[in-house]
Amino acid sequence: MTGDSHGWQQDANGDIFRSRVTPAVDPANYAAPSVEAILESSADK
Repeated sequence: MTGDSHGWQQDANGDIFRSRVTPAVDPANYAAPSVEAILESSADK
């Protein structure tokens, strides 16, 4: 498990990290307020 996980993680980390970090900044901001807005709306209702 350690050897296999290390092999795929290293490859995914490079691609996922780069692909996720760049777009994550945009969607991350939307998701943060989106989740909060939904929670507030749910709490009110």
